[in-house]
Amino acid sequence: MKISLAWLFDYIDADWKQLDVADLATKFNQTTAEIERFRKISLDLQKFTLAQVTGINGSTTTLHSSEWNEDMQLATHDGAKEGGWYVVKQKDDCYAWATGFDFHCYKDHTLPALWVAEDDRAGGWKKSFETEDYIIEVDNKSITNRPDMWGHYGFAREVAAILQKPLKPVEELFVEKPLLEFDSKSKATNTNPFTIKIDAPEVCKRFSGLYIDHVEFRPSLLWMANRLLKVDSKPINTLVDFTNYVMLDSSQPMHAFDAEILQNKTIVPRMAKNREKMVLLDDEEIELSSEDLVITDGRQPIALGGVMGGKLSGVAPTTSSLFLESANFDATIIRKTSTRHKIRTESSERFEKTLDPNQNVDGIKRFLKLLDDAGMGYQAADEIISVGKPAPAITIQISHEFLEKHIGAELPAEFVERVLTPIGFGVAKAGDGYTITVPTYRSSKDVTIKEDIVEEVARFFGYSNIPHAMPHMQLQARDMGWVHRRREIKHTLSYACQMRELANYSLFDEAFLQEINWQPNNTLEVQDPVSQNWRRTVTTLMPGLFKAVKNNVADRDSLRFFECGRTWTYAKEVNEKKVLAGIIFEQKQPVNFYDGKAELQKLFDTLSMQVQWQKVDKPEKPWCMPYQTAQLVHDGVTFGYAGKINQAFTHALFPGDAFIFELSLDHLLNSKAPTTAYEAASRYQDVERDVSMFVPLKVTVDTVLTAMRSAHGNVVDAVLVDFFEKKEWGDKRSLTCRFVVRDYEKTLTKEEIDAVYDNVAGKLKRLGAEIR
Repeated sequence: MKISLAWLFDYIDADWKQLDVADLATKFNQTTAEIERFRKISLDLQKFTLAQVTGINGSTTTLHSSEWNEDMQLATHDGAKEGGWYVVKQKDDCYAWATGFDFHCYKDHTLPALWVAEDDRAGGWKKSFETEDYIIEVDNKSITNRPDMWGHYGFAREVAAILQKPLKPVEELFVEKPLLEFDSKSKATNTNPFTIKIDAPEVCKRFSGLYIDHVEFRPSLLWMANRLLKVDSKPINTLVDFTNYVMLDSSQPMHAFDAEILQNKTIVPRMAKNREKMVLLDDEEIELSSEDLVITDGRQPIALGGVMGGKLSGVAPTTSSLFLESANFDATIIRKTSTRHKIRTESSERFEKTLDPNQNVDGIKRFLKLLDDAGMGYQAADEIISVGKPAPAITIQISHEFLEKHIGAELPAEFVERVLTPIGFGVAKAGDGYTITVPTYRSSKDVTIKEDIVEEVARFFGYSNIPHAMPHMQLQARDMGWVHRRREIKHTLSYACQMRELANYSLFDEAFLQEINWQPNNTLEVQDPVSQNWRRTVTTLMPGLFKAVKNNVADRDSLRFFECGRTWTYAKEVNEKKVLAGIIFEQKQPVNFYDGKAELQKLFDTLSMQVQWQKVDKPEKPWCMPYQTAQLVHDGVTFGYAGKINQAFTHALFPGDAFIFELSLDHLLNSKAPTTAYEAASRYQDVERDVSMFVPLKVTVDTVLTAMRSAHGNVVDAVLVDFFEKKEWGDKRSLTCRFVVRDYEKTLTKEEIDAVYDNVAGKLKRLGAEIR
């Protein structure tokens, strides 16, 4: 956004020419918003003159300059009218129409006809012309939260506070006029034949209007055209320029309708009808939707609310009466409409920032002041009509202690009132606290809570003035065991088990679910999904692992993945869980259940967990192999499952075999390792003995090992060494196990060791084992 410094200082009691603009920009950046750049501009008026069109003959226009006492001929342009006054420039040895670029406007176009007092047309206009100025360019993103600063007066309020200079009261910029207020529909009066009815109160919050029965039409005022050009706005004629000037001056967009065209004398803001059409001021025809707000004459749209007026009722040189409109619209609707139709205007930019609902009436009063200052004759209705309730000012209670604590510095007692009053806040001190009245131009979007007041005080106090200090906080001891256990889990799986960690989306891939022909139950659905393919939260991590195998199986024969994530299920309430899942995949060879179990056992050993593997005949998940899946139990809690993958389920995805597991990560993180007392190592050598046996298939390895450990007091451990199965063995398998014998008092003799062996063998035989 561009700001004219000369325009800005219309409202500040100071001479901007004595100002260090670089210093002002620095202070403004430190307190308010970001000034991207500023540049000084100047005009050499010696090469310009004001000339009157004396004749138009086809492609040639003849003009006369009283100042230079010279006739000149120029190529005719569409806007040239006989008798009109235009700025002409001398270019080398010839003349040309002045353009916006000559007056520092980045949008180049030929200047329109201009109005200058008769006494000034012979060169006197140059005496009061602004030939020097600074143009300040503000980063729009830094004032998105400050709708009051999208106009010169609001900007001047901040600058005056920074410089500690008096600000001209806003009332001096208005023509005071009575206000008739209505909730949703107004009534016509003796001097105002128009009625206003708001049919979309949630979108059009306030709508004000003024009927002007007669108004003088003039070309653009030269001084105003100059100011508009400097901030890249195009002058058109006085009545249209006034509406643009009010918007750039006060941030309030407004629109002037030709009242003669509005035969119904009715104004109705409403939502458009689907496929309804209208032609805008720029001659573009658009097709509306039910999400667009339009201003209508009771029958058809005459303006696209908050964006652009319609061609039907625009102001023309023949206009002699006006209906002035100044409203407040919902920011979201205006933003969506502007984006949908690809129409970005100065008006829509401001409405998108959530303007002060109360300033719309002020826009009309400012328009009337411009008419008076220009000496233009007009006859207006006795009152301004306003429909919609005004926004109340809010008050915030805050203590001085609260301010100092949150800013981190001591504040002088009078400082709060001194900095808040110049920017329009009411400050009433009571004891050690304040009652702050927030003006509606700040409470509409920006300042609503105590912390916002802290920010206002702090920015004027100066962030660089706040003493540097470490934050004060009371440290408390916390159990970080779960952090270390999570680290151990990932470290073990990554290095001991040679697995790679995945991080999938927390939403199911619906296309992949269709591919595996499986649909989850009890899912949570996203209310506004970015895509219909990602709309339900995961209840299991396994589909993500299967997809990873499918995507990589063409490049690798062996794949090992694990993922730590969250799942959500919903029955009567939402149940969120932390889950650990993994897959050990081989494409060209089978994956043995016990090999997979041994890999997973490394994790349990690291976490010092004694886990029981209990066979599941009919697993719940369709990807689990019946009779080769186990549920895992620790301390009486079933915390997951592990086992072979059901190849019938995955054969369409990828060839090969796999071992899978899905465990409760919450249980793994929260389980406590048993406290072990120190036990002195035996001074005597351990003895290891192997036992090979045939064991019925129904006897688990865990049962065998437990029996061996309990067979004799000197057996301190037992482990599985190897196993083998053959079809011809029927319901038996071959196991080789090793047990460790230890004595703390002596070296065991062969006879004593053999006796222990016999006890172990006897215990195994009672399980149905056949010792080999």
